[in-house]
Amino acid sequence: MSKTPVVAKAPMGLKQWLMLGVLSLVWGASFFAIEIAITHFAPLTVVAIRVSLAALGLYGYMRVTGVPLPHALAHAGHGATVGAPRFKAWQIW
Repeated sequence: MSKTPVVAKAPMGLKQWLMLGVLSLVWGASFFAIEIAITHFAPLTVVAIRVSLAALGLYGYMRVTGVPLPHALAHAGHGATVGAPRFKAWQIW
C-alpha cells in the first residue's frame, strides 16, 4: 500500500478573503434582487432578464479584453429561433 503524502495548506491571505467577500456580496445581492423582482415580474421573465444581463456583461468583457468570440456565435440566431418559442410556451403553462 502506498501512502499519499499529507500536504499542509497555507492559510488564506488578504486577497483570498477579499475575493470571498466580494463573491458573498454578489451572490447575496442576487438572491435579494430576485426576491424583489419576483414581486413585479413573472419568474421566467426574471430569469430571462438575468441571463440576458449576464450574456451582455460577458460579451462586454470579451470585447474589452480582446478575447475572440467563438465561431459558433454565428449560429446564435438559429438558437434564438428555436429557444424563443419554447420560452413562450413555458410562460403559457
